[in-house]
Amino acid sequence: MTSALNLILETLDNQKISARSAEFPDCIAIADTREDAIAIIQHKLFDRLKAIEFISIPLPIATPPTHNLADSFGVFKDDPYFAEILQQMRDERELDSHNPAYT
Repeated sequence: MTSALNLILETLDNQKISARSAEFPDCIAIADTREDAIAIIQHKLFDRLKAIEFISIPLPIATPPTHNLADSFGVFKDDPYFAEILQQMRDERELDSHNPAYT
């Protein structure tokens, strides 16, 4: 299996070339030429990667709780008129979602 790492090449004030890996910023090579800097950093990265294993693990993703608008209004929670108003609002929103003017 092959993979690629990104290198950052920089010309220093003394005209030497610095090469470092974006993924491993502590792995640095400085040389007189671009090609030498790349060869040195490649060698350092190969040595470093010999002891590293990359794996993927699944993470549980919490689903956001569903929010019932009636629960937010405390005193209106069991009020049949309030439930009716909420239903009318839901119905109007449903109608709006089918109206081309609102899409």
